[in-house]
Amino acid sequence: MHDFSDPVREGSTATLVCETVGGHPLPRISWWRGKALLDDVVEEVDAKTRRVRNTLRLPNVGRREHGHRLTCRASNTNLTRPVETSIKINMVCKYPTKRQIIRITTALPGCWSVGWSVIKL
Repeated sequence: MHDFSDPVREGSTATLVCETVGGHPLPRISWWRGKALLDDVVEEVDAKTRRVRNTLRLPNVGRREHGHRLTCRASNTNLTRPVETSIKINMVCKYPTKRQIIRITTALPGCWSVGWSVIKL
């Protein structure tokens, strides 16, 4: 997986899909936030292609979730370590935070420095 999810609009439902192919026996897939189990219900199993899928849906995502790392874990026995991959939630917020940029300036031509002033609302 990538470091960050596709942009998720604040207040919408984030949908993350974790899928495995292969394994004997077929793995169980679970989603975690740190040590907290979020979802361990496998929605789709295709025995012919040996494909297993778990879809995590997070309704009403808020800015507090921005940057949270979610981990997909696949395991099929107690004899081997689970395989994991992680992704961070990338938020697009509806409204600005309590700061507003009021001026952007650049330095001399050829020198690409940018400065800004910030006021509290």
